[in-house]
Amino acid sequence: MAAIYKRGKVWWARAQRKGKEYRQSLETGDRSTAQKRLDIWLKELEASSWGDRPRLSFDQAAKAFVVGHLPNIKPSSARRYGVSLKWLSDKFEGMMLDEIGREELSAFESWRRAIGASNPTIRRDLMCLSSVFSYCEDQEWIGDNANPVPAFLKRRAKRGLTESPGKRRYLSIEERGRPAQRMREAHL
Repeated sequence: MAAIYKRGKVWWARAQRKGKEYRQSLETGDRSTAQKRLDIWLKELEASSWGDRPRLSFDQAAKAFVVGHLPNIKPSSARRYGVSLKWLSDKFEGMMLDEIGREELSAFESWRRAIGASNPTIRRDLMCLSSVFSYCEDQEWIGDNANPVPAFLKRRAKRGLTESPGKRRYLSIEERGRPAQRMREAHL
């Protein structure tokens, strides 16, 4: 809730966030200018606090994820995350984590699809983003349940944004004979 009010000849702003009241002079006597400054002040107020935690940008989160998480996983998984992070950075660079929601995820999916990415590739990119959110939750930089990706993927799975089925490979005649041959050699 926010409002402007006049004290003498100057307009002031008042806003409440999470039970705290904030007030600030808008330093103008004109109501329309005061309303514009109120909007700017409210954006600054939101930017300065995401709950009780400072807001975190995607860039900061991705960098911390690369430094803190990637060294602890298999090299092949780390390489895959690196590829996904490049695509995610192209779309979410400069955005705050709390600004990434269903609409932005849908725009990312459409953008990746337009440049030729397959459904499994898009899903892997989104799972990388989900891992970044989870890492930030584990570090307590963002609140629990701040990750929008799982709910988005659950809805999108019905429309084809799923992992591709595993490849089925059949053994050749030569390969089928090898285990039996090894067993005979082991018993001699």
